[in-house]
Amino acid sequence: MCDDQVLYAKLLLMGNDLFVVSTPLYYYRQHENSLCSTALQQGRYYEDKKRYFEWLRSYLRAGPSAWSQYLKQVNEQATLLEIRRQVDVCYDAGASRLQALGIFLDILSRLRRSKESRFSYKVLRYGCGYLLGRALSPGR
Repeated sequence: MCDDQVLYAKLLLMGNDLFVVSTPLYYYRQHENSLCSTALQQGRYYEDKKRYFEWLRSYLRAGPSAWSQYLKQVNEQATLLEIRRQVDVCYDAGASRLQALGIFLDILSRLRRSKESRFSYKVLRYGCGYLLGRALSPGR
């Protein structure tokens, strides 16, 4: 999984100019047997995405020193993925909205205390938005 993201990351890091067009040049087919769908069905989605972020960190560190500027964003995205995973696990286990909020606050507290300090306003904002979206989703 994430082979398309690996390609995009490598293309962007090459430093070539990219542009956006308003007309689709190709279509991205999504179906129930895709790698992403299969990973979700088998409960591997978060593990596979985490593995991608680990690869991206090592790729950035092995490249030119200018690439290290992107590590902060990669670390933020990896942190956001972990928050999303823990919120999903909480709701999938049948937790109430109050329990989910407590778990989310615990996650934030641990992030603030961690030595890696991947806590940021962006992480807080996205995490709250994701938690709220899950709390208000149908069937909750």
